[in-house]
Amino acid sequence: MPVKTQQFITFKIAGQILAAPLNKSSQFFSCEYLLPLPINNKYLAGIAYLNGQLVTIFRTDKFFGLSWKMPSNPQCLHFSYREDFYGLAVDQGLDTVAVTQIFQEKTKNIFNKYIKINKQKVYIVEIEKIFSELKIYV
Repeated sequence: MPVKTQQFITFKIAGQILAAPLNKSSQFFSCEYLLPLPINNKYLAGIAYLNGQLVTIFRTDKFFGLSWKMPSNPQCLHFSYREDFYGLAVDQGLDTVAVTQIFQEKTKNIFNKYIKINKQKVYIVEIEKIFSELKIYV
């Protein structure tokens, strides 16, 4: 039986390497103009414009409780979900990796899945959990 391989795109934020599932629109872009949103939500950084698309930018650091000063024009990982476009604010885009095994850390309640790269735990940004936390698409 063939082993199922899953692909992830990795990035660095606040000195930590994280991974997100690779999808057809995954790409890193420099968010030069970020329009803040008038709602008070610690997870939302604002809205950006990329190639004719409005992209909602999330504060990746807040989902993971990281101490990070977001720059005024952060690097972002662009992805699509349910035909809408989003971005994760990050420090630096890294590589695409293929893995055959995903692990789970039972002591964490949210974002508890990880992959291993060079024997290092790399936590996965689970897209569905982001929307669950924000109560979008529920």
